[in-house]
Amino acid sequence: DNVHMPVRAVGPLGSWALSPEESREAWKSSMQHLFGSFLRTMFTLFQVMTLEGWPEITYMLSQVDWRWEIFFIVFVTLTSFCLMQIVYALIIDNVFSHSALIEKDRAT
Repeated sequence: DNVHMPVRAVGPLGSWALSPEESREAWKSSMQHLFGSFLRTMFTLFQVMTLEGWPEITYMLSQVDWRWEIFFIVFVTLTSFCLMQIVYALIIDNVFSHSALIEKDRAT
């Protein structure tokens, strides 16, 4: 009567039917793909910073420890704020440069 039914697992690569052992191996493989080296970690953090797939990555890491959720919420909030400040600074700089050119043309 003890029938081993496959477990439905959802990961960053989609969903598939896996046994619990296969699910753990798929999760480890996903973590290795995202955080397996310094460059992969930097790319994953850049991906999170640009808001590309950050909920899935956060969910996967929250299975390890709930503190990862807090880390990624703070990380996304701060990096989004900083990126928006850079965009605002570029716009304001462009407006000031353009107005200086207009003033210079009026003076001549």
